[in-house]
Amino acid sequence: MVAALSCQPFKLDLRGGQLLTTQEQVAEFRKKLGVVAGEWLYTPDFQAVIHVARVLILEAKSDKFPGDQAYTAKLQLVSKLLSERGMSFARIVLPSDPGHGLINNAPLLRLAKSRQDELPSPAVLDRLTSLAEQADIGLGELLDAASLPINIAPLLFVHGVIGADLSQRISRRMPVYAAHGSLDHLSVLGFHNYVPKRS
Repeated sequence: MVAALSCQPFKLDLRGGQLLTTQEQVAEFRKKLGVVAGEWLYTPDFQAVIHVARVLILEAKSDKFPGDQAYTAKLQLVSKLLSERGMSFARIVLPSDPGHGLINNAPLLRLAKSRQDELPSPAVLDRLTSLAEQADIGLGELLDAASLPINIAPLLFVHGVIGADLSQRISRRMPVYAAHGSLDHLSVLGFHNYVPKRS
């Protein structure tokens, strides 16, 4: 669980490993190195503080940018320097296809997360779980059996009642299963850890 998330929290000096956290530090660094300063600075896209006080630095790239050897080498160096400071590093791959489930479903799921008050009664939830356990069933068929509208589906996903392949757009045809409280189906991003090379 993420306790805090910040965008572009610092710049990392790739030559000396220093974290530059203020505009003054960055200006001084640029003044020293001049035109080539940009080559020696790395700015992470996100910093996430995980509930166990672990800091995870995230690089976000489109699936259309696989990166080349130089990019991979740079990320290996970044990973090593951050690891020396007790931080983990990973790259997340964001879909570029506007029809990807993440792009369509994320706003619905986020809104649903705050609407626990609209969950069906425990008896209806038990019935949904039972139906989803018994057979291959589509979302529409499951909701029809419980006389529920399709717009309740995101709520059922974010509360672990049912699961599905959410890299696909939520639809009545999508196969669903009983999630039994698990939220694993919400993991739809490609996630690549960079383990620092040992010197």
